[in-house]
Amino acid sequence: MNLSTRIRSSGAVAALALAVAISPIGEMEARIAPQGGLWGSLPPEISPSGEMAEAPQGQPVLRVTSFVPRFLEFHQAAREAELEALEEARESDVELDPEELEGMRRDLWDEYLGEAAEELARGPGEPWEPQGLEEVWSRYGDRLERIRAADAGLSPDPQAVLREVAQLLRLDVPLEVHLIKYVGTFRDDPAFRLWNGNYTLLLPVESLPATLRPLFIDLSTRAIHARLSGRPEEGDLSLAQHLFLRGLALRVHEEVAPGLPAQEYLLRSRDWLLTAEQRDGRILDGVRQRLGERDPGALEPYLDGGGTTGLAGEFDYAAWRISGLLLMDGWTLDRLARVPEHEVDDLVAEILRGD
Repeated sequence: MNLSTRIRSSGAVAALALAVAISPIGEMEARIAPQGGLWGSLPPEISPSGEMAEAPQGQPVLRVTSFVPRFLEFHQAAREAELEALEEARESDVELDPEELEGMRRDLWDEYLGEAAEELARGPGEPWEPQGLEEVWSRYGDRLERIRAADAGLSPDPQAVLREVAQLLRLDVPLEVHLIKYVGTFRDDPAFRLWNGNYTLLLPVESLPATLRPLFIDLSTRAIHARLSGRPEEGDLSLAQHLFLRGLALRVHEEVAPGLPAQEYLLRSRDWLLTAEQRDGRILDGVRQRLGERDPGALEPYLDGGGTTGLAGEFDYAAWRISGLLLMDGWTLDRLARVPEHEVDDLVAEILRGD
């Protein structure tokens, strides 16, 4: 998955998730962890210290829960049930109905993973099904080693990245981040969610990007901005807000890993950047006309497609340019991290006008 596309604000739940909940320390468990069920059976871990003590003010806490062991149990149970069914069919000299196998796998998925995935990835009250499970079932066997490795540990350590970004953005309030890992069906983009003051990032572990550092920087930046700016709930962001958040994350990456060519932060090639620079005026004019747009369908061509000029990824270029203009205008990253959501549209419009 190329992080040069946006981290989505929604996504299918049949995905490994990094679920990030931010709250004043000590409040999160009462809000999102129901008693019993899969949640009760999976004790959370802390990375890297293994402790759950409150961190000093401005020092974020990372809590880790992994649903990967549940997936591995599901996979093993489904394989054993499949082999048993095949053996019974052979002994009875009958043809095994593929729909019977599919139903068996879905029942086992629900048993081992359904409750957690539904509550965690979609939010309260929303329907859930493991979309595409049958189409990708045969692929899991080749990815088990990668899946187990993701459960054993993530590199770089997301706690270290979170604290690095917190220091850069001068985090001065308590922040708790809940990182939850589980496995899905190979088809989902990373999905960033916010509800009830809790942040969720869905990330497919079975198809992780080659490097996780840009993703963890983006995640940390968004979580810290939400905490510092007081953003309480998820809603449909305007194009200006999408651009602002992505641009802030890109510039944070530039600051924590200085000296790289611009295309390295954008996860693109030098030729792509040259093309974007040649189309600079058209790209910025295109987004300027739609800064207040919030309809997800109308925004899709700008967030995930070719936007105004047909260049794949021009959203990231526009975000990079807008954040650069803000920095040139005297803004600092820690000040940008505190801009409330309701002020972002006007701020981006002003900087594009040159006010």
